[in-house]
Amino acid sequence: CLAEREWRSLRRDSSSLKLRFIITAFLALLFSLVFARVGEHQVLAEVQRRVAPWRSPIWRGPRLRVLRRWAMRNFAPEAVALRQQLRTELEYHYKAVVQVGFVAMFSACQPTILSFPLERPVFLREFSSNMYGALAYFVSKMLVEVPLGACQALLDLVIAHHLMKLQGDFFEMWLTECLLNTCSVAFSLLIGCLVRFPRESGAIGPLVFVPQLMMSGTFIPVQAIPAYLRWMQYFCFLQYAVKMLAVVEFRKTDPMLRRLIFRTMEVDPELANFYMGILALMCCSFSCVAVMLLHRKARSIY
Repeated sequence: CLAEREWRSLRRDSSSLKLRFIITAFLALLFSLVFARVGEHQVLAEVQRRVAPWRSPIWRGPRLRVLRRWAMRNFAPEAVALRQQLRTELEYHYKAVVQVGFVAMFSACQPTILSFPLERPVFLREFSSNMYGALAYFVSKMLVEVPLGACQALLDLVIAHHLMKLQGDFFEMWLTECLLNTCSVAFSLLIGCLVRFPRESGAIGPLVFVPQLMMSGTFIPVQAIPAYLRWMQYFCFLQYAVKMLAVVEFRKTDPMLRRLIFRTMEVDPELANFYMGILALMCCSFSCVAVMLLHRKARSIY
């Protein structure tokens, strides 16, 4: 069985296996220390106390809202400053969630993207001997890499959830990371099928990670990206996973925080099932294209 052979090969190469978990732990620890205790918003209680008088029903009219903003700027500048500080903390909180997803994606993509170029001679020899087909080879890779990625995601989340003081449900966040890992593995195998040599995989690697980071809201909100580049977000699976993580993370937080972060980062909690469906669809699409490329590559030596 191909899957058994893959697991046997993985166990024999114990140094590479240990290195994968060491890198995952190091990245998770590094980002967790950078964003330490980011989930605790200590300024929130003070903001609510200062803003409470201005949230009276008498200020709910559309015209009175403008007057309320003017009055707060002139008569309660400290409340405005605290609210801006809270907004900054929320941005850091969201970026911490992005980094949790990025570590899970990177841990799954980086080793997998080199697997087919390294094993290409063996695959061509065995495929030409009718020992197995392209689909069986791809499925065997997925059966090994997906559980391994789930273990790496668990390690990543155990470290990040504790040190960052994340508020989301641990199990739901782990399942989201597992779905992201599956999509990342399928995409990495697709990239690996496009190239012939390992050095080409290393050169094309940035095409996997850079757009994902740019379109995930790590550096600037997606709505601030120019319109002629914003379309790329719909083909970046990391941003769908990050939105799912954000829904889980901020679902039980203060309503004011939830509205603020969802509006700023263009996250709609009602579309959580849609995000999950898109991730599953992208995973299936990447897998189908990768199998087709494997079959085509197997019919030529070069």
